[in-house]
This record gives sequence, structure tokens and C-alpha cells, in this order.
Amino acid sequence: MKKLLVLFVMIVFILNLSALGENIKYGGTLRVVNAIGGNLVPNFNPFSPSAVSILPVIYETLFSVNILNGEIVPMLGTSYKWEDNNLKLVITTRNGVKWSDGTPFTAKDVAFTFNYLKENPALDQSGIWSPLSGLQSVEASGDSVVVFTFAKQNTPMFFYIVEQSIIPAHIWSDVKDPSTWTNPNPVGTGPFEFESIDI
Repeated sequence: MKKLLVLFVMIVFILNLSALGENIKYGGTLRVVNAIGGNLVPNFNPFSPSAVSILPVIYETLFSVNILNGEIVPMLGTSYKWEDNNLKLVITTRNGVKWSDGTPFTAKDVAFTFNYLKENPALDQSGIWSPLSGLQSVEASGDSVVVFTFAKQNTPMFFYIVEQSIIPAHIWSDVKDPSTWTNPNPVGTGPFEFESIDI
């Protein structure tokens, strides 16, 4: 358990340095040890409850919300605003980001992610599309703006929306059964790329 805690602290430290804009050395290898024991299943599906724990360093969210103090840190999103009497959430996405396979990231990937959840309700672990949320549609407006439209005011949904891992449309649009797919070669925007796993 101590090894796992040390690993978690190291990952958080690395991510915090990146957020602060410190001089970071690029390259190298992060080796993750299964310190808990038992069989490690090579599941890199960010929608799966049994996925490996390192996915947050592969897949990013729009923002990171500190639940202790409410601080909102930009990730794939750079800004947001509520419009139309809090019935529209407009998020601007970061320019110049590429998926780990070199494909440009756009707001269309964000819209795809949320509409993918709607098409595959088993993946919607946060109830983003539940009838209670009031979410009606998610649409990309160009390459850097995403608009979430609600039937009723529900600003608390902001947390669940911005903390959702974003997936690449060009990969996941071909996945036939996302609830069972283990995503053996994950393509993300995070600071780490998956190379191999030894079980």
C-alpha cells in the first residue's frame, strides 16, 4: 500500500508541476507497479469501472475541480460561461492539442464524447444524460467551442461534465461494443502514453 501511495504522490507531483509551468524534462518512462497484489487486467477503457488506475494520466478532462476549495483548473478546456439564464453552458477548448497518435484534438471530440455517452447509456456513470439532469444536446461550434443545452437550470451538472474523460472520435467511432472493449492501445491527450504492460 505504501508503494501505491508513493506512486500516487509522484503522479500528482508531476501533474502539479506541469500545471504550474515549471521546467519539465520530457521523455523517459513511468513504471507503475501493482502494489496491491492480485491480477492486473489490461483494461484501458476510461468508461469501465475495472480499468487500470493510471488512466487520468492518459485521458484528460475539460477542467479539474478541487472539491475541497472549488478551484477550477483548465485542462482541455480554457474557459466556460453560462448563458441564456443558465440553460446553456459554453466551453472553449484548448488549441494546439494533439492526441498521442498525432491527430489534432478539437471541440468535436468533446461533443462526440458526450453524445457517445448518450448513445451508450451503460457508459454514463455520472448520469449526465439522466432525465433528471435536463441535458438536451451537446454540439461543437467550430473547432474550439462546445455548447451544452439544458431544458432546465442545472448548474451543479457542471462538475460532472467537466470531470468527464474526453475520448478521440477518430478511434472510438469504430468501437462496436464500448462496454466490453478493453482499449488495448489507448490514445489520449494526457502527459503519458501507454507503451506496454507485463502481467
